[in-house]
Amino acid sequence: MKNTASLRWNLALALAELRVANITKEGKAKAMANLNRARAAHNRSLEYKPEVHRFDDTIPVTVCGIPASVHIVSYTPKVPAKRHGLPENCYPEEDAEIEYILCDSKGYKAGDWLINKVDDRELENYLMEIL
Repeated sequence: MKNTASLRWNLALALAELRVANITKEGKAKAMANLNRARAAHNRSLEYKPEVHRFDDTIPVTVCGIPASVHIVSYTPKVPAKRHGLPENCYPEEDAEIEYILCDSKGYKAGDWLINKVDDRELENYLMEIL
């Protein structure tokens, strides 16, 4: 693998080549292809990787017809109320709590556009039924 300095140099040369191609109106496609290759090599050298959430406890769902999955981060089951015995030993009912991450079909964390399409209450009710 090339070092980062030479990859930056190749990227700068590809940018200059594209500028010249835009001025002369010749070889734009080839210059753009070279720029894309130089950018890809530079990004690989930086070990750029988007955040991926691949989990074993995923539940497949659909959001407005779009396939997705839900990763359960934490789940606290419902605690029934205790109403007998001494008053200090009694406590009210606690609802179940669920924390989840919505992922797209490839396992990446879902974008804002997909998250905005989700009805949180409906999804939480669905997950509570499953769990």
